[in-house]
Amino acid sequence: MIEHRTERATREQRRKALIERGYNPYPARVARTHQCREVEVNFDALESSAERISITGRIRSLRKHGGSCFLDLEDQSGRLQVFVKKDSVGDSTYSLLVDFTDVGDFAEISGTAYRTQRGEKSLLAQTYRIISKSLEPLPEKWHGLSDVEVRYRKRYLDLLANSEIKTVFKKRDLIMRAVRKFLEAEQCMEVETPVLQPIPGGALARPFTTHHNALGSDFYLRVAPELYLKRLIVGGFEKVYEVARCFRNEGVDHSHNPEFTQVECYIAYMDYEKLMEFIEQLIASTVTAVTGELKTEFEGHMIEFFAPFQRITFRDALQKYAKIDIDKFPETSSLHKELLRRDFRVEPGWQRAEMMDELLKDFVRPALIQPTFIYRYPVELSPLSKKTEDDQRYVERFQLFCAGKEIVNAFSEINDAIDQRERFTDQDRRRAQGNEELHRIDEEFLDALAHGMPPTAGFGLGIDRLTNILTNTHSIKEVIFFPTLKPSAQ
Repeated sequence: MIEHRTERATREQRRKALIERGYNPYPARVARTHQCREVEVNFDALESSAERISITGRIRSLRKHGGSCFLDLEDQSGRLQVFVKKDSVGDSTYSLLVDFTDVGDFAEISGTAYRTQRGEKSLLAQTYRIISKSLEPLPEKWHGLSDVEVRYRKRYLDLLANSEIKTVFKKRDLIMRAVRKFLEAEQCMEVETPVLQPIPGGALARPFTTHHNALGSDFYLRVAPELYLKRLIVGGFEKVYEVARCFRNEGVDHSHNPEFTQVECYIAYMDYEKLMEFIEQLIASTVTAVTGELKTEFEGHMIEFFAPFQRITFRDALQKYAKIDIDKFPETSSLHKELLRRDFRVEPGWQRAEMMDELLKDFVRPALIQPTFIYRYPVELSPLSKKTEDDQRYVERFQLFCAGKEIVNAFSEINDAIDQRERFTDQDRRRAQGNEELHRIDEEFLDALAHGMPPTAGFGLGIDRLTNILTNTHSIKEVIFFPTLKPSAQ
């Protein structure tokens, strides 16, 4: 720590000395003709033409040798070695480099393509100037950056110290581009809906609450955009989607962050069976864009995304993995009694829905490594899904699981306003009994539905979890630039 403070003080002294000499170490304007990678790729042509080029970036290493120096300059495209000779740049510029420059500073350097005696592609400097003086040393100065808490809290240092982290986020960008490209090709229109909502809805989750001073009303950060997107279907748009930041006031673990990204999409005149095929195509297209093939390795498993994905009903999945037939326990009391007999944990106040959901999480989800659709969910778990025609106890809903993670939730949407009101009323009654995650009655949405909505299917795709799988990272925090953390003062 003492050494670190000394380093900071030395850099501040150099900054002060530069300013006292009339040198601005933080200019607003810089000149750049090429990125580092461009110079490397076009090196032979640049060398032959002796074209003067200008590069900018951060100094990542500096090696002084009397009347000459070597440094590595890095920009977003890559790194390039620069050779600076005192005879070429002059005494004052050379002094600026050797006396006032630190690793971590940003510089603007112009010169010509030059190959060293070892054949290394380099830039022979003709001019040099500092364009941003850094005051803190880079992480590798103090043996790198490995503390996980610091990595998440100071992601800027993580990106500088760990090049593989940049690769993760570049792949996340590819995922988003691929998803958008696929949906646009399907003529889906990207829209934006409110993040501040007077009534939270669209998912079973506890919301964050805020207050709008001008309106004198409480609002909620959205848990999902669903109910607003379906209003647009009512209004005549047939294919809409949103890349939505959502907020859920719930626990934090390796697969949950209170603030996360999902893509929600609604398509008129489609049911959940056709939507399964649509999701297979979307996932395959995205995986191929990122990996170049229809498979990827995740935590020692080779995940293959060849259609058709495996399919199993909710009931059959619980029979297979939890060894329980939920149809034999149709009431809360009977299922509760059976789970207690099996020594399965049951929280106070749990209804049949919560118990079935917990069985799925504990027994089924961890077993689903290859992409698998679980479909035909119990109606108690799905307040926004259309009931199956052959059995009113179940709904036309599916979830896509992969590598033990839920990455898609989808269903045929309820478009019967009376049925939806009955579901909302049941949810609101149970919410009043203590479960704050359940739906409230949304009269404005019910009014929209009463004006008629065509048969529609919709899905939500979890971008963070899909990125985990396609980058072989375990924690959701690894794929969110700035994950939610307790304030450092606490």
